[in-house]
Amino acid sequence: MYLAERLEDKKKIAVKAFAKEALTVELKGKESLMNEINVMRSLDHPCLMKLFEVFESDNSFYLVIEHLEGGQLFEKLNVPVN
Repeated sequence: MYLAERLEDKKKIAVKAFAKEALTVELKGKESLMNEINVMRSLDHPCLMKLFEVFESDNSFYLVIEHLEGGQLFEKLNVPVN
């Protein structure tokens, strides 16, 4: 995950990168990513992270998403680790 800034309004955004090579190694890796993109595109709610753009290079996919401060959600959950 990368922190970036939108040029037009200087707003902080996050860029989530996925290596194509890693997606091909995982079972249904690319299919899962495409499903995540489709779900994020279909959702519009103030309590959910927004997906702004999707880019593809020769080696990677990049999701440009809303930057949310406060750390990882997993860190906030009280879930025992096995």
